[in-house]
Amino acid sequence: MIKKPIFSDGEKEAIREMYNNPDMDLENLDEYSFVSPMYMRRRAEEKKRKEEESVTKFGFIPQRLGITIDPELDNYPYNIMFQSHRYRGDQVMTGTALYFPDLSTFFDFDEESTMIYRNKYGRNSYIVIRHNKSEDSYEAERFVKGESVQLAMGKDWKNIFIHLTMVGLQPGEGCEFS
Repeated sequence: MIKKPIFSDGEKEAIREMYNNPDMDLENLDEYSFVSPMYMRRRAEEKKRKEEESVTKFGFIPQRLGITIDPELDNYPYNIMFQSHRYRGDQVMTGTALYFPDLSTFFDFDEESTMIYRNKYGRNSYIVIRHNKSEDSYEAERFVKGESVQLAMGKDWKNIFIHLTMVGLQPGEGCEFS
């Protein structure tokens, strides 16, 4: 007697999708003509996990703030943007977090100046930027839900912001999806 594999409706859909054959007849297969349901279940679960993990991240180099009242303010960015793309099947979900300067937090000391950038989508996420005047170097520390999640340092404008933004969004970070 020939055993027939038994597939759930979800498994049937996953198998047909995997073989790109929506009309595949799964009712008339014997146990040797096809792989086991357990194997197909594992493949479908693995495919789903890979789709959920497939995230593309981008780095951004912002423009300078451009406030001429205080030349030190020109060492700070107009805004800071983080973006990640997630692919689910043939759909792309884009998450974007924008941080804007809180000018009330700007402090200019002899050797260093600092300013905080606040997340447009949630004030519990912010970035502290420090500019070392004598070395013309930067340090940026990123906080999400009030906890430090990233520290980036660099000698020049381009490198500090590439290293800061290229990691994309962090879990729990306020963002807009499109």
